[in-house]
Amino acid sequence: MPKHSFDVAKLAKEKGNKAFEAEDYATARLLYSQAMKIDPSQYIYPLNSSIANLKLERWRDAESNATTTLTLAPDHLEALFRRGLARTELHQWSQARQDIQACLDRGGCSVKGYAVLDAITRFEAASSPNPISDRSDDSRSETLGTFPLDDLPGLAIRDSKVDGKGVFATREFKKGDTILCEEPLLTVEGRSLEECTVDVEAVLRKMSPENMAHFLSLHNAHAGGCCAGTLPHHAAEIFQSNLIMLANGRRGVCSNASRFNHSCMPNANHTFDSATGKLRIYAMGAIREGEEISIMYKQSDGYHMNCKPRTERQADLQKLYHFTCACAVCTLPDTGAAQASDARRVRISELADRITRVLQADSESGYVLPDFVECARIFREEGILEGVEEIMTVTVALCAFHSDWASAKYWAEVTYRMLVDQFGEGSELKDFSKCIFQPKSIPYAGLGPQKDFSGFRLD
Repeated sequence: MPKHSFDVAKLAKEKGNKAFEAEDYATARLLYSQAMKIDPSQYIYPLNSSIANLKLERWRDAESNATTTLTLAPDHLEALFRRGLARTELHQWSQARQDIQACLDRGGCSVKGYAVLDAITRFEAASSPNPISDRSDDSRSETLGTFPLDDLPGLAIRDSKVDGKGVFATREFKKGDTILCEEPLLTVEGRSLEECTVDVEAVLRKMSPENMAHFLSLHNAHAGGCCAGTLPHHAAEIFQSNLIMLANGRRGVCSNASRFNHSCMPNANHTFDSATGKLRIYAMGAIREGEEISIMYKQSDGYHMNCKPRTERQADLQKLYHFTCACAVCTLPDTGAAQASDARRVRISELADRITRVLQADSESGYVLPDFVECARIFREEGILEGVEEIMTVTVALCAFHSDWASAKYWAEVTYRMLVDQFGEGSELKDFSKCIFQPKSIPYAGLGPQKDFSGFRLD
């Protein structure tokens, strides 16, 4: 491996050692297990995992780890000794004795070795040995099961018709209800994904062992085998597979939010509160008990995924996340309904491009107001709820710019109602509520030629 490459497996082992020293053996075990998965060529990772499993009384797992170590490093004394301990607890007396004796024959610690041999002899002679108590099936320290989403009220992980596992509602959610609120495991500046990789590495080095275990337990959509050539990219691939756009172009990864499947017509959306540093997923409409909760994946700001026909959306998702979308929109039969959906989304793209050209060129901005209204209507007709309020926010500003205070107030009220559905009444909306009662306070209000937009309304 090149000297400059980022060895995330080694870092996971080091974080595991810190957790072990703090007697957090479950987290240590998870980190050692992830290191083994990332780079199975190193014997030290299963060796460390074996002692963590012994501490957790996971005898079968400890035996398996020690055996893996011996496959990679035959005659390793500590691996022989630990396997002997595990087999002793599993009442495999003969095999345990062979391991301990082999350890002694190769120069292992005689005090510890003979003490275990004496214990094995006593156990064999006992008329009724203690029952085997093996915790290898304990889900508390079993990869993803360590961090069950089922602990969160109203949510559960179940098999999904869309893709693998998904997040399901165990109660009803109303429009605007908070589904999940959590602090991201990491956040990085929103430059290119390649530049973000350097920031991810820096954050991981400072991350706590438990959060590191959370991060490494997340899905890697790009994993094609843990050969040495992929090791430098493993952390970046997990980041790219699970990133969520936050505020001001920042990207982040969340332990629980990463469990939600994608839909091109999601029933939930997310916002990020920079003041609290927390991501909030909220219902964009009524969600029934037992219904899967979905969000829309995107790796940059904007509506690029919304604005493409089905074949292009699926190609993008396959390239970025290696799955074929099977949401309600993408599985429409090749009939008029599917063609109409594609046409609406392409029209959104055309309108967005035209609006952008006009605004960037400082052209007559009043001419694009009908485009904003049409775009908002199409979003609603297509069932795309995310982003409509942003379109309307610009509409408010345009009306105020051209001194149409009645229209500015109308669009502000419509947008405010949508934002209340998302956030509830709160401090986030104080500044926006001023637009309703004081439209002249909007930046650039009244600076353009006066126009009347009373003929443009959403309904």
